[in-house]
Amino acid sequence: VVDYVAGQFKAKTGKDPSKDVKALQRLKAAVEGAKRALSSQVSVTVEVEGFFKGLDLREPLSRSKFEHLNDDLFAKTLEPLRRVLKDAGLSKQDVDEVVLVGGSTRIPKIQQLIQGFFELPRPPRHKVNPDEAVAVGAAIQGELLWRGSAEGQALASSKSWDIVLVDVTPLSLGIEVNNGGMAVIVPRNTALPTMKTQTYTTVHDHQTTVYIPIYQGERSVAKKNNKLGQMILSGIAPAPVGVPQVDVTFRIDANGILEVTAKDKGTGQAASVSISAEKGRLSDEEVERMLQKARRHAQQDQELLMRRDARASLEAYLQSLRGSVLTAAKLPEDDREALEAAAAEAEEWLRSAGKATADELRERRAALEEVANPIVARLYGTPMPAPPPPPAGEEGGNAEAEEDGSDEYEEY
Repeated sequence: VVDYVAGQFKAKTGKDPSKDVKALQRLKAAVEGAKRALSSQVSVTVEVEGFFKGLDLREPLSRSKFEHLNDDLFAKTLEPLRRVLKDAGLSKQDVDEVVLVGGSTRIPKIQQLIQGFFELPRPPRHKVNPDEAVAVGAAIQGELLWRGSAEGQALASSKSWDIVLVDVTPLSLGIEVNNGGMAVIVPRNTALPTMKTQTYTTVHDHQTTVYIPIYQGERSVAKKNNKLGQMILSGIAPAPVGVPQVDVTFRIDANGILEVTAKDKGTGQAASVSISAEKGRLSDEEVERMLQKARRHAQQDQELLMRRDARASLEAYLQSLRGSVLTAAKLPEDDREALEAAAAEAEEWLRSAGKATADELRERRAALEEVANPIVARLYGTPMPAPPPPPAGEEGGNAEAEEDGSDEYEEY
């Protein structure tokens, strides 16, 4: 609106006030008053005496013009409503009442948008003072924090406190697993304090060390999120792939301090890292930007992980063929040669197919199985079962991407 009024002044007088900071400050104050007046009037006049170069400013502004100038800003107010409903697992029909808070909710256009969004029979009303509500909430939170301090506990009365404010995690927290994916352990909007545990395993035979990177964000590809820290768990007893069990626990206290612990169930070996609330803390704007990126690139992230999973599946299948079938003493020589040729062809294709799609990788595995399954059936009497995809990090480091980086898409 400031730009519009300044533009109108320039068109009428031929003088451009856009470089005069003091003039624009006075204009902004006048426009702010006009905005408030338009909540109860259909038109106002923006007036500033001695606005620029000794000239007064007097510009009419209607409510419809004000709404037109701010259409894009008004439309943005609906996105948080959609997101909060989705996060809560609710639909518009589950909402019984809408309480308006904040001075801008007095704007008729805002009330109309909310009425239309929730399909209300009439515009929502202010049941609380919209200007005082935020201040009251801050005062209540201050009281709760004070009561939690040593001074507050000593001085506060024994009267029970029946107000509870719940803080939540603004973004999901988790670790990176073998395919580079983000394994969420604490979902977004989890109430604090909280403690959650998930169990993972190894990806190599006789693996004794696991590298665990810790991330915050909503992207399904871990490295696209905000890295908070990392740790290494050593001393795992050597065992076949998938046998060790490692519990990864995320504990967040009421002050937002995150403690991550990894413990091997077999040996009792453990590692932990503590991440303060300030380390890696994101502003509201950064959180919103990360959420928008996650929604915008969700399909690309999923396709990347599917490619990695399909590649890992084919590599594991080839490893199983070479580790068990091709080394079998009872395997007839002609079957050995046929299977060796098929495996070598698949390995050569895999080395050269850095940008292969998930479907192409699955098709290549299916072609290899057509050759291998009859041979395995003759050898063992049954086809070889498909190896399970490895669910945890590699020894000494996690698999973030293919070696040549060809399965990565351009950074955004």
